[in-house]
Amino acid sequence: MANLHETFLDFDKKLNLTKTKADRIRISEMNIKNAIKKHFEQYPNLNYSFARQGSFALGTLIRTQKDTCDLDFGLKIFPRPNLSPLTLQKYVSDALKNIQNNKRPICKKKCVRLIYKSDYHIDITVYGISTFKESPFLATKDGWEESDPSNFKKWFEEKGGKNIAQLKRIVKYFKAWADNKGNKMPKGVVLTVLVAENFVSKTRDDISLRETALKILNFLEDDFSCIMPVSPFDDLIEDLSNSNQYFILKKLNDFVTDAILATQTKTKELKALQLWHRNLGKYFK
Repeated sequence: MANLHETFLDFDKKLNLTKTKADRIRISEMNIKNAIKKHFEQYPNLNYSFARQGSFALGTLIRTQKDTCDLDFGLKIFPRPNLSPLTLQKYVSDALKNIQNNKRPICKKKCVRLIYKSDYHIDITVYGISTFKESPFLATKDGWEESDPSNFKKWFEEKGGKNIAQLKRIVKYFKAWADNKGNKMPKGVVLTVLVAENFVSKTRDDISLRETALKILNFLEDDFSCIMPVSPFDDLIEDLSNSNQYFILKKLNDFVTDAILATQTKTKELKALQLWHRNLGKYFK
């Protein structure tokens, strides 16, 4: 059996952002904070704080094959003001319109997006918090929506437990696989939930990935759903068309088939490398 555990650990490192890009992102973060602080001086009644969230906060952010990445940055306002979500999004958009090295802010349904010339974008989401006993509310174009990113991070870490480092790696491998298979694949948050809910920890990452993928396939074939484990507890993939569901299941079935073959006793190391490479993309070698 080809033992490719060390190859996977090296792959994990290759999925990390380059130092140059990570440094640029840190500068962008600082500029965003400073711009919001300056602009919000005219709204002294708004008490706010900043927080990283999403894959950046979880430690599961990857560089894609096009060497792009997206990040989430939260602006939490306490207490939730008597202002519409659209007004708060406009405050943020106005604060960020003069930041250098990006296009003008884009007000999307659930965030304000900054697209940078150096192949990354940052989504700034606005939250209103009424009391610390209640879930935060996300500002969207359709109104306030219950959402709880901090509890999601807590849930994820509890799922990993003592094996949290391996869980993070397995999520990154799945994201690389989805990136390699095209834009019909599930979003990062969907993959994160599916992997965490079906995570099988093993001594070797290739075996852990195989067993986790098989468990996810069995789950989705039985019930094609992905329930957000924290508020608003919605099904993250309920809107996918039948053809999109079929596409995902087909790609996942192919992945599992190759993973099983790659880890069989009779499979040579070169063959195993080829099987993993065609599923995980150019950084796996």
